[in-house]
Amino acid sequence: MIADITREIAEEYFGDLWNSGISGKTYNSYLQVIKMIFKYLGESAELNENPCSTIMTKTVETYSRKDFTEKQVQQIFKGFDTGFFYESSMLQWGPGRKCIKKKVIREFLPMYREEMKVLLNLCCWTACRGQDGCVMEWDCVDFSRNTITYVPLKVARSRNHIPVTLPLHPDLRNVLQNALAWKNKNEPDENYILPNVARRFKYNHSGVQKDAMKIIHCATGLMVTDRNPRGRRKLAANIYSLHSFRHSFVSFCANAGVPG
Repeated sequence: MIADITREIAEEYFGDLWNSGISGKTYNSYLQVIKMIFKYLGESAELNENPCSTIMTKTVETYSRKDFTEKQVQQIFKGFDTGFFYESSMLQWGPGRKCIKKKVIREFLPMYREEMKVLLNLCCWTACRGQDGCVMEWDCVDFSRNTITYVPLKVARSRNHIPVTLPLHPDLRNVLQNALAWKNKNEPDENYILPNVARRFKYNHSGVQKDAMKIIHCATGLMVTDRNPRGRRKLAANIYSLHSFRHSFVSFCANAGVPG
């Protein structure tokens, strides 16, 4: 019962949670949710206090995505024409039936290759986040005015759904016009620019991100994750991803003298 949870029990729980090695961000998310549960159920449970009220949040160590150079962006988009290749290794039998490791070159074949090309262009030339690009609809595109308008999903509520309008970069306009060829792949109630990617994003958003990171690595040779994470973090941190195109857009604009 919620009424049986005391401050001591809550402190012991969060102490064990922190000692489990989770990141500060994850710890704070757990704390925020549980505090909210006690806040809204406390009155009906006749609690005198929120047992989590004195538990403090932890310092969050963040990783910023790195941006691309113009050359790296060119390499990434060129890869959609030339292919994405990477070095791997395989085991085979050598002389005397000795097992040896041999380096081989393999080709990476991203799911929905042509749609992924459009997604990367959307992220690169509009500074949209990956989630915005994956589920963007044709209503956002105005070829006659040469603009694209969308509401960033992450900040939609906090910014009263104020849309962002940008001119269509020539490269983005070109791939969007090509994308009209698969517009009929949408279901009757859909109008996605990327029908297959949108559906995949809804049930496996990490799969879309992983494919994008693999594309980046194969095309540029960049190590997309930090294998030596700082502080308490145990998992590798992403340093190049779809979000890197957003940072690149800002850099390109600044270099071109576009005011922020």
